[in-house]
Amino acid sequence: MKYVFSALLMSFLLTGFTQSVSVVSLNKGCVTFSEGELGMNEFLMKNLKYPAECIDMAVEGLVIVKMNVDKEGNTSNHQIGLGLHPMLDQEALRLSKLIVWSWDGTCPSGTEEVLLPLQFSMIEAYNNEEWPVEAPPTEEATEEDSEGESKYDAHWAGFDIGMGTLLNDNQSLYPYWNATQINLSTYAFNLFEYKLPLAKQFLGLTTGLGFNVNSIAMNQYDPINTTGVNSSGAGPDTVFAVVNNTFEYRRNNLNFVTFTVPLLIEVCSKKETKNSFYLDLGAVGYFNFGRSWETAGKLSNGDRFQFQVNGTFQMARLGAYATVRTGFDHYGLFANYNLTPLFKKEATGLVYPLTFGVSFNFQYD
Repeated sequence: MKYVFSALLMSFLLTGFTQSVSVVSLNKGCVTFSEGELGMNEFLMKNLKYPAECIDMAVEGLVIVKMNVDKEGNTSNHQIGLGLHPMLDQEALRLSKLIVWSWDGTCPSGTEEVLLPLQFSMIEAYNNEEWPVEAPPTEEATEEDSEGESKYDAHWAGFDIGMGTLLNDNQSLYPYWNATQINLSTYAFNLFEYKLPLAKQFLGLTTGLGFNVNSIAMNQYDPINTTGVNSSGAGPDTVFAVVNNTFEYRRNNLNFVTFTVPLLIEVCSKKETKNSFYLDLGAVGYFNFGRSWETAGKLSNGDRFQFQVNGTFQMARLGAYATVRTGFDHYGLFANYNLTPLFKKEATGLVYPLTFGVSFNFQYD
């Protein structure tokens, strides 16, 4: 009597932790495995030693072992009925000799030929007696694995408050652009940021978008626009300021509003804003789109007045300033210095705003 016993041996390893072995009895005869088909699965899984050479060569497939089993469960005459690779053939023979068979007591004494098909299949195999058990990932591994999908926080988005002065090339000629006083205030609303990591969280390029509201305190000076005239009948437009002692100013400001786009090299200690030290160095380009003179106060007779005049005031439409930003967590300090003059060339002196202040950073989830 011939008994066919199929052991489908599959070793699947996805991230190292999924293996399965299934046993299918195709034809029940007098020979059985003492612990049933589930026990056969566990037995083969525990005892398999996938040859290292076959792992390296990615050899997998079917090996059929033939053997005789007697009434006592003893095996003999082990042979390869269908071979695949010499080392896998030897492993199949070794496994077949380890199996302890049981004889059905209702069957007469004698021997029975058993065919044992073993399907060797692997993504990765282990040459030991214990199959790997999935371990929970460590915090470092989880963070490292998710870095490709996680966003790295920059330190641009947020709100800046600062003050400063106007540096110019000739203070005596242009006293109204006073470099000796804190006469400039700035409020920045940085709405969007993006960081391109260069060395994980430690080094990256940051850009974004924002806008600044800036105000120059003119004190008792009134700004004046002129259309230039020379001997040829034309000349550069200019802007200057004259002292006005007729009015008692409560507010007298020359305002300008800019869209800003930064390009910063950022060094920081963590990829999140929270509990992170950071240092940003770079430049910010701007587009000056809103310029006005706003004033309020009292006349000499005591009457109050307030008005606003919109105009260019010969300010350059485009410009850029250097910036340095540093801090910890959501809080920081900044300093900005214009790389380009605030006003158009030949309109007035070369004026370069210098500002410094505090910043409050947002963190986008």
